[in-house]
Amino acid sequence: MRIYGEVYESRVGPIEGALVSAERDGIAVSGSTTDASGFYEIFAPSATYKVTVVSPGYRSAYEYVSASGRQNFSIRPESPLFRRSFWKELVFNDHDCPEGEECNWYEDGAPPMNDRHIRTLVHPSPNFNLRTHDDAGEPTFSAEHLRLMRNEIPRALELLTGHPYRGRISQSGAHVHRPNWINVTLFFDSSEGASCGRARVGHAYGWIEMNALAPDGCRFSKTFRHEIGHAVGLFHTEGDEYQPTVMGVPGYWESWDFSEREVYHAQLAYRVGRYYKYSQGPQMPGPPDLPLVVVECPRP
Repeated sequence: MRIYGEVYESRVGPIEGALVSAERDGIAVSGSTTDASGFYEIFAPSATYKVTVVSPGYRSAYEYVSASGRQNFSIRPESPLFRRSFWKELVFNDHDCPEGEECNWYEDGAPPMNDRHIRTLVHPSPNFNLRTHDDAGEPTFSAEHLRLMRNEIPRALELLTGHPYRGRISQSGAHVHRPNWINVTLFFDSSEGASCGRARVGHAYGWIEMNALAPDGCRFSKTFRHEIGHAVGLFHTEGDEYQPTVMGVPGYWESWDFSEREVYHAQLAYRVGRYYKYSQGPQMPGPPDLPLVVVECPRP
């Protein structure tokens, strides 16, 4: 039998990447992922099936189907804070690297949206190493900035992951080259168009670099908060006039703290988990190698 139809959000439109499965006696028999128009198609032996649709950020829905034919699904967000466009920007880099456009952020070129994965860290409490001296032995951060970072790290991590922060925060004059460590240090760039900071996005061997010669408009605390977002797997967003964002691109950095919408979507990404593929759900049998991504964050 053939079961097909569309999955959509009422008054919004089709939902791409939703997982539709047919199960019998609790065992999945067949499945399909919706395309850009929300269309799915399932083939299975004739029987009565529980057809279920799931997609991150939405309430799941199901219907019992016993014959070939069309079965449409209208599903609702689990929270009024959820926006599919925002989800694609913050978690799948759709703002800076939209589908079909060139993007040099990825080591081997930007993958298509359907081949992008959630990049949140496997461990929600990464350790941080604050570099007190550079490789030449020169001091880096001021005592005030070190205090600010030590206070901000646990607060930001708990907001974004939804988990109590249990990592370590150390201060040393050398890099820590171990997984689940994020090194924080300085770089020096006074050129025109220099960035406020930069970070490696969602990587087990993470780093954040703050510009010691930051141009006008860069504020240390807000930039550091922004770079923490990148380090734990988040990308730039545009936000809107009602909810300006910390992860916003220049012109949308009005928010000093993470908005409710940012916190909701970041915690959703951590609930769904690293390696979840935009179009097809969790990857089996093992996790893929994710391309290296480094983000430069220009001044506002």
